[in-house]
Amino acid sequence: MAARRDGSTAKTTGMSLVGQSGVATTDIAPKGEVRVAGEKWTAVADTEETISEGDEVTVLETEGVILKVFKAPQPDALEENGSPAEEPA
Repeated sequence: MAARRDGSTAKTTGMSLVGQSGVATTDIAPKGEVRVAGEKWTAVADTEETISEGDEVTVLETEGVILKVFKAPQPDALEENGSPAEEPA
């Protein structure tokens, strides 16, 4: 079990969360919190872009008990074939 910031233990290890989806429970700019696999985790964004509370995120990697996440593409930003839509110039 992994220790969490509040002193309790997490049932899920960070390593098993890589590739999992979750939701930002605070703004992540560059640090905040996410809920992944039913548990709250401290997270950092993989870019300088702010991830807003409520945005869906994907776990890229773990750094100890901190999850490195990126903002998941929004469904309306995907083309019909599932590829990211190109933004107009």
